[in-house]
Amino acid sequence: MLPVRAASYRERSVLRRFAAAGFPRWSFAIAELVVGLVTTAVTCGLLLIVAAPVYGLPTVYDGWRVEAALSLSAVGFVSLGVLRGSLLPSARSAQAVGLLMFFPSFLLGAGGPPPRHGLGIAARRRTAAADVADQCVRGPWLGLGSATGRSWQ
Repeated sequence: MLPVRAASYRERSVLRRFAAAGFPRWSFAIAELVVGLVTTAVTCGLLLIVAAPVYGLPTVYDGWRVEAALSLSAVGFVSLGVLRGSLLPSARSAQAVGLLMFFPSFLLGAGGPPPRHGLGIAARRRTAAADVADQCVRGPWLGLGSATGRSWQ
């Protein structure tokens, strides 16, 4: 919803009011980035708290690499949302583009079936960013790799 909120602020001239109040133009983007990262951290923590007793969690093999991969992935995806909210002309277009990006990434990426080797070239390219982020976190968590994301190719 971050791009939708940013685009709707621009549509309703809220960003102009911020500028008239003396806030630098970059401060809104930084504030959105910080809020997105804090929200990501809180939801990851809640997800782990709920999943641990229900499913059990494997021991983290290489914690600093997991944290680095999670942080870089979160910064990348939140930054993409800020960029979309800045460039798209309306809140509706931001929501439409966001949904067009979310569902294929979720369903064909790390969120569900089918396996990547069964997908066509276009679908593999479409889900590459989500899959790289997934592999960069999963590898060091389970001790399967070096968190370089090279296994997705």
